[in-house]
Order: sequence, then structure tokens, then C-alpha cells
Amino acid sequence: EDIHAATAAVLFGVERNQVGPEQRNAAKIVNYSLIYGKGEFGLAADLGIDRAEAKAFIDGYFAKYPAVREWMDSGLERAAELGYTVTLFGRRRPFGELNSPNRQLREAAARAALNAPLQGTAADICKLAMIRAERTLNDCDCDARLLLQIHDELLVECPEGKAERVGAILREAMEGAGEGLCELQAPLAVEVGSGKNWLEAH
Repeated sequence: EDIHAATAAVLFGVERNQVGPEQRNAAKIVNYSLIYGKGEFGLAADLGIDRAEAKAFIDGYFAKYPAVREWMDSGLERAAELGYTVTLFGRRRPFGELNSPNRQLREAAARAALNAPLQGTAADICKLAMIRAERTLNDCDCDARLLLQIHDELLVECPEGKAERVGAILREAMEGAGEGLCELQAPLAVEVGSGKNWLEAH
């Protein structure tokens, strides 16, 4: 299921098959902004809308996904109690500022503490995928080199004739990055592209 299209259908009051690219993109911004703790001011600025419309989006979002609000609230409570957050792979990040008497420090720490388990887990997965990909590429006789990590993407250079094989290796490495370490409840879906440069590969 495309979560961004589903959210767009709720926010804009249309059927899912009627969601256009601009609506989906707005819903994607809403999805990421809210789970990372952004409020109506920030969301209004990101979407170029007024605060009342941003508030309506936020209210509609949490009415559709009440479990997200519950997860956010319980995650913040736990982080404040423990003084740290934990990724799905067990990596901790301290957040002593959650109990600061300074309201600005507390609020900034709360936004970061919401973000840390999500972005931290994504970073863990990407790093594990890089390790798996590098090991397999070194053994595959593909003359391939892992050049860059760009957010959640890996950029590999190889001869054109080996691109399909290298793409399959990358897909397997990325989709199986957490195997044996963490059971993910949703599969990792990976898109692979090739081209003479990064832009062309998209």
C-alpha cells in the first residue's frame, strides 16, 4: 500500500485512485513532518499554506492514524524516563534535555527524540546494507565499486554489461539488511536504476 497516496486521499477528501502527484507529494511532507514532531507553523511553511489549513491536515492525519499519535506520545514518555532513545537494532542516543527546565531545550529534544529511532534505524539499515553489498561485490567478479551513500541510496560504479547483476546484488543486500538482527514487520522495498550518471539512473 502506498501510505502517501492513502494519506492524500484522507487529507484531500478524494478516492485513492484520484490522488494526483501534487496531492501525494503534499501528503508525503505531512507524513514525514508529523512523525518528526513538526507543528502547524512548520507544516504551513513547508506546504505554503495558512496555519488553519495546516491544523486541519494535522487533525485529519491523527484522526486517520491515531496509533501514530499513541506511538509518539509513548515514545517520548519512555525517552524522558530512560534518558535515551533506541533504534530497532539496539543503538542508543542520549536525550537528557527531555527533562530540562528550559522549555526550548525540552521541545528541541522532544523533536529530536521522535526523529532518532526512525532516522537511526534507517541509518542502521543503510550501513548494514553497505557492508553486505561491499562484501558481495568484492566476491562477484563484477568489477564494481561502492562509491557513495546518498541518504537512503547506494551509488555503485560498474561496467555497463554488469549493471543488471550488480543491481540484483544491491537489491538483495538492501532488502535483507536486517536479517538475523531484527525482524521488520514490513518488507524493505528497493528500486534499482542504472545509467551513465546518477541523474540518468533515476
